[in-house]
Amino acid sequence: MLVIFDCDGVLVDSEPIVNRVEANFLSSSGWTLSPEESRALFKGHTFAEAIRIIDKRLPGVVSEDWVYKLAMATAQAFHQELEATPGVKDLLLALQQRNVPVCVASQSALPRVLLSLQICELDPFFGGKVYTASMVPRPKPAPDLFLHAASCRSRSQLCPRRSGSARARSEPRERRR
Repeated sequence: MLVIFDCDGVLVDSEPIVNRVEANFLSSSGWTLSPEESRALFKGHTFAEAIRIIDKRLPGVVSEDWVYKLAMATAQAFHQELEATPGVKDLLLALQQRNVPVCVASQSALPRVLLSLQICELDPFFGGKVYTASMVPRPKPAPDLFLHAASCRSRSQLCPRRSGSARARSEPRERRR
């Protein structure tokens, strides 16, 4: 048995924070969105897919610096507000006591997942057993990420990480939600 957890909205309550940060950031860039509209527009997309959507709506606005500032605003909000989903630590402890292997499979970028787990003090439960969309050719809803995580765990090892440039599709989602 292996329990595979998503991160955003399952292990950590990040979605409302991300929706608000994105809505504020986009509104200040000329595209007025509410957090609810941001959620509806970007839910389930990789970060790269979201950036393409934004670039179509706001041509010329998206730059390396703009993406960096968005990521920093998100990280700052996480440091100030992010919490583990209620009950998740108890669940992880119960699984650990029963020696049930666990891992994370997320659309989000690896650095964001690791930051979220660290802030919420969940990282000791997973160690290096964190897999993201950047490691597989196709993001969710394709089964690639879950199959990759299960394959790595069944071999009781950490699978090598693939860089975004090595992927068949373009950039991560990071699954943002």
